[in-house]
Amino acid sequence: MAIRWIIAVGAVVTIPPGMHPSTDPVRVVRAWLDALAAQGVMDGPLLRRVNRSGRLQPGGMSPAAVNQRIRTLARAAGLPDAGHHRQ
Repeated sequence: MAIRWIIAVGAVVTIPPGMHPSTDPVRVVRAWLDALAAQGVMDGPLLRRVNRSGRLQPGGMSPAAVNQRIRTLARAAGLPDAGHHRQ
């Protein structure tokens, strides 16, 4: 089953499930929401700040932190040009 998200500008996007459990974005997001709920977080940003001890912090990740994390993971996955943003 797909997940529907309302993004900040008001557009609704549908994210279909993946073919494999380890790469299924729907399963991953639901698992993350369950983990947040276990910590008492029921609303707010999806991408949360986490300190060096792995504990959730108030508020969401900054755009720069999201960008850096994506670049780091892309490089680790061996994606070409992971450090370059294309306009």
